[in-house]
Amino acid sequence: MKPPKTYAEQLYILKSRGLTILNPTEAEQCLSRFNYYRLSVYGIPFQDPRDVFRPGTTFEQICQLYEFDRQLRLLIAEALEIIEVAVRARVAYYFAHTYGAKGHEQKENFPVKSEHFSHDDWLKRLYDDIQNSKEVFIGHHKAKYSEEFPSVLIWVAVEVMSLGSLSKFVGGMHFKDQKAIASSFSCTAAYFPNWLHIFTYIRNICAHHSRLWNKKTVKSLRLPNGDTNWNALERNKIGAVIFALCHILQAIDKPTSASFSQRIKELINEPKPLPDVPRHMGFLDNWQFHPLWTPR
Repeated sequence: MKPPKTYAEQLYILKSRGLTILNPTEAEQCLSRFNYYRLSVYGIPFQDPRDVFRPGTTFEQICQLYEFDRQLRLLIAEALEIIEVAVRARVAYYFAHTYGAKGHEQKENFPVKSEHFSHDDWLKRLYDDIQNSKEVFIGHHKAKYSEEFPSVLIWVAVEVMSLGSLSKFVGGMHFKDQKAIASSFSCTAAYFPNWLHIFTYIRNICAHHSRLWNKKTVKSLRLPNGDTNWNALERNKIGAVIFALCHILQAIDKPTSASFSQRIKELINEPKPLPDVPRHMGFLDNWQFHPLWTPR
């Protein structure tokens, strides 16, 4: 078992690998804030071979890359919040008006057979989430409708279920229902559930403040058929996810989408310690002039 290292010892390891420490005192303070293990992964792009830093690489450059990633996570988390809230609202509205206020609890409102969705398992998870919830409105329902609890109305349920459960809910619907909800976000049922699944993964990364800028997604983003503008995007990179976020934000609120696009562009165009940051993110050359990036 490895013994723990002091901050000074951690810096010594980095220096022994060729990293320049311009200000050891500030560097130790940085390690006390971020943890050596968290910060070290941002040093990998500066290494060639592994654990050997390229000449001239500084500790401060690694911290600069970490700060860029932090700002990126904040922007994407903000966009995901807007999208998640809108999806909850539109799913509840559509399902309630199509199947009734408790239509989500009725197995007959879902396909008889599905390889990826079990209504029984999903509903059990929802009931567990409701029973464990500390929300005031759930306490109100439990007190007022104790004989039915944890059964709640769909517009209540969507505010309790996790984004993962919401994603599974949409993915488990009849195709016609997926199509109706997806169309309200200028999407199709062929890829909208897949986007929600990947958004859930990205949201969890943001929530845990983990590395995002050059991480590959667990699944490749499904892209719209017939629109060649999407074809050149790397489907498992954060760049493609950002394009997808912009696309859905356009359908929710154009000024919000324009603001998000502009702030992303400004962040990525800022001077970076690595010249190829956009490429690692999966962005194309001249990506900011891409037709999908230009507000419609």
